[in-house]
Amino acid sequence: MSGAIFYENRKNLILEFVSYFKYVSTSQIDSEIFCLSSGKTKCRYVLKRLYDDSCLKRFREHEYIYYVGRKSPDWKSVFILNQLYFDIKDKGKIIKYQPELEFFSGRCDGFFVAEYRGDKRKFFVEVDRSTTTFKKSKIYNTLLQTDWESEWWADPLKRGVISFPLIVVLTMRRHIVERDFKDAKFVYHILDLYNPKWINIFKTIA
Repeated sequence: MSGAIFYENRKNLILEFVSYFKYVSTSQIDSEIFCLSSGKTKCRYVLKRLYDDSCLKRFREHEYIYYVGRKSPDWKSVFILNQLYFDIKDKGKIIKYQPELEFFSGRCDGFFVAEYRGDKRKFFVEVDRSTTTFKKSKIYNTLLQTDWESEWWADPLKRGVISFPLIVVLTMRRHIVERDFKDAKFVYHILDLYNPKWINIFKTIA
Protein backbone atom coordinates (compact mmCIF):
# COMPACT_ATOMS: atom_id res chain seq x y z
CA MET A 1 0.00 0.00 0.00
CA SER A 2 1.40 3.39 -0.96
CA GLY A 3 2.12 6.04 1.65
CA ALA A 4 -0.59 8.33 0.27
CA ILE A 5 -3.29 5.64 0.42
CA PHE A 6 -2.20 4.56 3.89
CA TYR A 7 -2.34 8.17 5.05
CA GLU A 8 -5.89 8.66 3.77
CA ASN A 9 -7.03 5.37 5.34
CA ARG A 10 -5.78 6.38 8.79
CA LYS A 11 -6.39 10.14 8.67
CA ASN A 12 -10.06 10.22 9.71
CA LEU A 13 -9.58 7.51 12.34
CA ILE A 14 -6.84 9.53 14.00
CA LEU A 15 -8.73 12.82 13.83
CA GLU A 16 -11.82 11.24 15.44
CA PHE A 17 -9.65 9.58 18.08
CA VAL A 18 -7.82 12.79 19.00
CA SER A 19 -11.03 14.84 18.96
CA TYR A 20 -12.67 12.45 21.44
CA PHE A 21 -9.78 12.01 23.89
CA LYS A 22 -8.47 15.58 23.36
CA TYR A 23 -4.82 14.99 24.39
CA VAL A 24 -3.15 11.75 23.32
CA SER A 25 0.44 10.66 22.88
CA THR A 26 2.13 9.10 19.89
CA SER A 27 2.30 5.73 21.67
CA GLN A 28 -1.41 5.82 22.56
CA ILE A 29 -2.37 6.54 18.96
CA ASP A 30 -0.01 3.82 17.78
CA SER A 31 -1.42 1.16 20.11
CA GLU A 32 -5.06 2.00 19.36
CA ILE A 33 -4.99 2.58 15.61
CA PHE A 34 -1.85 0.92 14.19
CA CYS A 35 -1.49 -2.82 14.61
CA LEU A 36 1.25 -3.61 12.08
CA SER A 37 4.81 -4.76 12.71
CA SER A 38 5.83 -1.47 11.12
CA GLY A 39 3.18 0.39 13.12
CA LYS A 40 5.44 2.85 14.91
CA THR A 41 7.06 4.00 11.67
CA LYS A 42 3.70 4.27 9.90
CA CYS A 43 2.19 6.05 12.89
CA ARG A 44 4.91 8.68 13.00
CA TYR A 45 4.59 9.17 9.23
CA VAL A 46 0.82 9.79 9.35
CA LEU A 47 1.02 12.01 12.44
CA LYS A 48 3.77 14.10 10.87
CA ARG A 49 1.61 14.56 7.75
CA LEU A 50 -1.40 15.57 9.83
CA TYR A 51 0.73 18.03 11.76
CA ASP A 52 2.29 19.47 8.60
CA ASP A 53 -1.18 19.81 7.05
CA SER A 54 -2.36 21.71 10.18
CA CYS A 55 -4.95 19.03 10.94
CA LEU A 56 -3.37 18.37 14.33
CA LYS A 57 -1.37 20.41 16.81
CA ARG A 58 1.28 18.98 19.10
CA PHE A 59 3.74 19.70 21.87
CA ARG A 60 6.43 17.59 23.44
CA GLU A 61 6.53 16.14 26.91
CA HIS A 62 8.29 12.76 27.09
CA GLU A 63 6.87 12.26 23.62
CA TYR A 64 4.59 14.27 21.35
CA ILE A 65 1.10 14.97 22.65
CA TYR A 66 -1.45 15.63 19.90
CA TYR A 67 -4.62 17.71 20.10
CA VAL A 68 -6.97 19.88 18.06
CA GLY A 69 -8.17 23.41 18.69
CA ARG A 70 -6.83 25.60 21.48
CA LYS A 71 -4.60 24.08 24.15
CA SER A 72 -6.39 24.05 27.50
CA PRO A 73 -4.62 24.90 30.77
CA ASP A 74 -6.22 21.70 32.12
CA TRP A 75 -4.68 19.45 29.48
CA LYS A 76 -2.64 17.52 32.06
CA SER A 77 -5.77 16.45 33.92
CA VAL A 78 -7.32 15.20 30.68
CA PHE A 79 -4.13 13.37 29.74
CA ILE A 80 -3.89 11.69 33.17
CA LEU A 81 -7.51 10.54 32.83
CA ASN A 82 -6.71 9.16 29.37
CA GLN A 83 -3.74 7.26 30.77
CA LEU A 84 -6.05 5.61 33.29
CA TYR A 85 -8.49 4.73 30.52
CA PHE A 86 -5.89 3.12 28.27
CA ASP A 87 -4.23 1.23 31.11
CA ILE A 88 -7.54 -0.28 32.24
CA LYS A 89 -8.40 -1.07 28.62
CA ASP A 90 -5.03 -2.77 28.14
CA LYS A 91 -5.22 -5.00 31.24
CA GLY A 92 -8.98 -5.25 31.72
CA LYS A 93 -12.05 -4.07 29.81
CA ILE A 94 -13.82 -0.74 29.44
CA ILE A 95 -17.56 -1.36 29.15
CA LYS A 96 -18.73 2.27 29.27
CA TYR A 97 -16.85 5.54 29.48
CA GLN A 98 -17.82 9.18 29.45
CA PRO A 99 -15.41 12.05 30.10
CA GLU A 100 -16.57 15.22 31.86
CA LEU A 101 -19.89 13.95 33.14
CA GLU A 102 -22.21 16.62 34.55
CA PHE A 103 -24.91 15.94 37.13
CA PHE A 104 -27.24 17.88 39.43
CA SER A 105 -24.70 19.01 42.04
CA GLY A 106 -21.59 19.37 39.86
CA ARG A 107 -19.41 17.36 37.53
CA CYS A 108 -16.70 14.72 37.53
CA ASP A 109 -13.74 14.30 35.20
CA GLY A 110 -14.89 10.93 33.98
CA PHE A 111 -17.30 8.03 34.48
CA PHE A 112 -16.24 4.42 33.97
CA VAL A 113 -17.84 1.03 33.92
CA ALA A 114 -14.89 -1.36 33.82
CA GLU A 115 -14.24 -5.06 34.21
CA TYR A 116 -11.17 -6.85 35.53
CA ARG A 117 -10.96 -10.63 35.79
CA GLY A 118 -14.71 -10.96 35.59
CA ASP A 119 -15.42 -8.36 38.28
CA LYS A 120 -17.22 -5.14 37.29
CA ARG A 121 -17.06 -1.69 38.87
CA LYS A 122 -18.57 1.67 37.99
CA PHE A 123 -16.97 4.81 39.28
CA PHE A 124 -16.70 8.56 38.97
CA VAL A 125 -13.13 9.85 38.65
CA GLU A 126 -11.73 13.08 40.06
CA VAL A 127 -8.26 14.15 38.89
CA ASP A 128 -6.67 16.36 41.54
CA ARG A 129 -3.43 18.05 40.49
CA SER A 130 -3.34 20.29 43.59
CA THR A 131 -4.00 23.42 41.52
CA THR A 132 -7.25 24.30 43.30
CA THR A 133 -8.88 23.74 46.68
CA PHE A 134 -10.24 20.20 46.90
CA LYS A 135 -13.92 20.33 47.87
CA LYS A 136 -15.75 17.36 46.41
CA SER A 137 -17.46 15.76 49.40
CA LYS A 138 -20.33 18.23 49.37
CA ILE A 139 -20.94 17.60 45.66
CA TYR A 140 -21.43 13.86 46.13
CA ASN A 141 -23.23 14.08 49.48
CA THR A 142 -25.65 16.52 47.84
CA LEU A 143 -26.06 14.26 44.83
CA LEU A 144 -27.03 11.41 47.15
CA GLN A 145 -29.93 13.52 48.42
CA THR A 146 -31.38 13.95 44.92
CA ASP A 147 -33.33 11.53 42.73
CA TRP A 148 -30.04 10.02 41.53
CA GLU A 149 -31.58 6.54 41.16
CA SER A 150 -33.30 7.74 37.98
CA GLU A 151 -30.01 8.81 36.32
CA TRP A 152 -28.68 6.58 33.54
CA TRP A 153 -25.39 6.03 35.38
CA ALA A 154 -27.21 4.49 38.35
CA ASP A 155 -27.86 1.44 36.16
CA PRO A 156 -25.65 1.98 33.09
CA LEU A 157 -25.91 -1.63 31.89
CA LYS A 158 -29.72 -1.60 32.22
CA ARG A 159 -29.82 -4.74 34.34
CA GLY A 160 -32.15 -3.45 37.02
CA VAL A 161 -29.29 -3.13 39.51
CA ILE A 162 -29.27 0.43 40.84
CA SER A 163 -26.34 1.68 42.91
CA PHE A 164 -24.30 4.80 43.51
CA PRO A 165 -20.90 4.75 41.81
CA LEU A 166 -17.63 4.48 43.70
CA ILE A 167 -15.72 7.79 43.81
CA VAL A 168 -12.10 7.43 42.65
CA VAL A 169 -9.67 10.29 43.26
CA LEU A 170 -6.27 10.52 41.60
CA THR A 171 -4.11 12.79 43.76
CA MET A 172 -0.73 13.47 45.36
CA ARG A 173 -2.30 14.93 48.51
CA ARG A 174 -4.15 12.02 50.09
CA HIS A 175 -4.42 13.78 53.46
CA ILE A 176 -6.31 16.70 51.90
CA VAL A 177 -8.79 14.39 50.18
CA GLU A 178 -9.29 12.33 53.33
CA ARG A 179 -9.95 15.50 55.31
CA ASP A 180 -12.56 16.63 52.80
CA PHE A 181 -14.14 13.15 52.73
CA LYS A 182 -14.32 12.70 56.53
CA ASP A 183 -18.12 13.04 56.44
CA ALA A 184 -18.59 11.23 53.15
CA LYS A 185 -21.83 9.29 52.71
CA PHE A 186 -20.38 7.53 49.68
CA VAL A 187 -17.69 4.90 49.10
CA TYR A 188 -14.41 6.22 47.73
CA HIS A 189 -10.93 5.11 46.78
CA ILE A 190 -7.78 7.28 46.60
CA LEU A 191 -5.08 6.48 44.05
CA ASP A 192 -1.69 7.98 43.32
CA LEU A 193 -1.93 10.65 40.64
CA TYR A 194 0.98 9.43 38.52
CA ASN A 195 1.01 5.74 39.43
CA PRO A 196 -2.61 4.77 40.07
CA LYS A 197 -2.82 1.13 41.13
CA TRP A 198 -6.34 0.93 39.75
CA ILE A 199 -6.60 -2.81 40.29
CA ASN A 200 -7.25 -1.91 43.95
CA ILE A 201 -10.58 -0.43 42.82
CA PHE A 202 -11.77 -4.00 42.26
CA LYS A 203 -10.84 -4.94 45.82
CA THR A 204 -13.26 -2.31 47.13
CA ILE A 205 -16.69 -3.65 48.06
CA ALA A 206 -19.10 -2.81 45.25
